[in-house]
Amino acid sequence: MKFYKIKKLIAGYRLSFPGKTLIAFPDKYLNKGDVCVGINGQHMVIKNRQKALTFRVFKDKFGRKKDYTLSYFEWDPKKKSKIEVGCGRGIRARKEFGGLDI
Repeated sequence: MKFYKIKKLIAGYRLSFPGKTLIAFPDKYLNKGDVCVGINGQHMVIKNRQKALTFRVFKDKFGRKKDYTLSYFEWDPKKKSKIEVGCGRGIRARKEFGGLDI
């Protein structure tokens, strides 16, 4: 399972989903297996092939002449620790199994 550290939570009204809290996840990592996402000690799992609520395409601000796509999912952490969620045993486990820490 891969691990992705999100930077901030997004208020749902900003993307026409009032009352929900969302996370943005890069589209290039979708459909490559389950991914554990976390912020501030809370974690949730995005299952492989799970449908996103919406997508947004942005221009690359670093001059690579590409666009990038973000997928938005509802933030719904069920448990507090990574082990309870099923995200492995921490940094060492993520590195051993080829996890990505962004």
